[in-house]
Amino acid sequence: FQWEDPDEDDRDSVWFARFRELQYFRMEFGHCNVPPHYGRNPKLSAWVEAQRKQYRMKSTGRVSRLTQDQIGEMESLGFAWTVKDDGVTPECVPSSGKGGPAGPHHGRHGMHHMHPGQG
Repeated sequence: FQWEDPDEDDRDSVWFARFRELQYFRMEFGHCNVPPHYGRNPKLSAWVEAQRKQYRMKSTGRVSRLTQDQIGEMESLGFAWTVKDDGVTPECVPSSGKGGPAGPHHGRHGMHHMHPGQG
């Protein structure tokens, strides 16, 4: 018999709630580039940064809460795991259906530029 960690259930439900918010963000703006300190949903921008941090940890062999299924879900939206030095993420592109973004990243080309509180 194994005890379930109630915090883990909470983390899962929060993860899926934020993921749904990211889906809505993408539907509205056509990309997954949630700006830092996003005024309309600061929890979403903090969550996106936390996902990138967890991904970096996982990719360097450290313990991470991010699962392969969650990575696949994020990539199905064309989520960019890296942020350029200027704080802009590469353009979010539709998935190729193979678990990752399709085509090259084009930097700022075609992106919607938003500032906190706008949208």
